[in-house]
Amino acid sequence: MSVSEPTNVAKWATADASRARGRARVDSGARQRQKEAALLDRQSAMADYEAARRAQRENMERLRTLRLARDAAKALRSPAK
Repeated sequence: MSVSEPTNVAKWATADASRARGRARVDSGARQRQKEAALLDRQSAMADYEAARRAQRENMERLRTLRLARDAAKALRSPAK
């Protein structure tokens, strides 16, 4: 075994650790992008859900108004008992 061998081992260990930190930063960035994409998906899904609920409410109100108008017209046409 030579005297310089432990130094080479230390250099390799340092280089490996540096590469691992670099990969961790890249992985962290990928995770952040995934989180942002998931957030956008949730926001889009919630907006779609709310739009569907709003359309359903508006349709129910329209149908109720039509039903009440129909019933009122029917009550005016038919003689009171």
